Amino acid sequence: MPVIKVVILGSTGDGKSTLANVITGTDEFVENPFAASETRHHKTVQYRDRDTVIEVTDTIGVNDTGLTQQQVLLKLADTCYDLRDGFNHVLMTTTGRFTQEAILTHKLLTEVIFDPHVGNYMTVVRTKFPGYANPDKCRMDIASMMRIPGAAHIIQTTKKVLHVNNMTDCDDEVRWRQVRAENALRLRTYLATCQDVYKPRNLEMINERIESCVEEQNRSKRTLQELESIKIKSEVSWYFVATIFFRKI
Repeated sequence: MPVIKVVILGSTGDGKSTLANVITGTDEFVENPFAASETRHHKTVQYRDRDTVIEVTDTIGVNDTGLTQQQVLLKLADTCYDLRDGFNHVLMTTTGRFTQEAILTHKLLTEVIFDPHVGNYMTVVRTKFPGYANPDKCRMDIASMMRIPGAAHIIQTTKKVLHVNNMTDCDDEVRWRQVRAENALRLRTYLATCQDVYKPRNLEMINERIESCVEEQNRSKRTLQELESIKIKSEVSWYFVATIFFRKI
């Protein structure tokens, strides 16, 4: 029986852990409807049916507020290293926002940790979308996300955008169970088609490469801050020069 290994990545609050529970049909992953992260270490749970085993690994949120960006990325690197023998698919969750942290994570996956080919084994999962069963609403949502800076590249270089509704908050338990069952079937059916295996290469020295990438980003950020500071000082100086000039007039 084939084992389909799936990794879930995304920002805190995007429904990663809920998605993992929906796929596995369990409550093994701690869900939080608020913005606080509940996942600090990666965790793996299997779903089994008569024909398939789906092994789901949930990971730390890429914008976990309790850790520095570098600490989060190094934890993700540890997860990726544990999967060095191969996996079948990456699910990248988003509520349609595509934070800068999520965009950086995609960049690291395709340029630092793995390589651009990993996009062929990656699906963007648009969570918390009530219109998931309406193709027209899904197309409109994709068009809206494509207008977000950095998001278009992610969408264009991944295999698919899949819309789901995790139903984290719902007072109607019957409706909650119905929607979760529909989305579980939707996700499992899709993942059952992801049979190809991606085998990461060049994972040696991965921590050093991530640290180098983060430091380069920080240098760019500091440069922009310095330029902004110079611009503000320049504007202030010209303001005082103009004030003195017009007073003399």
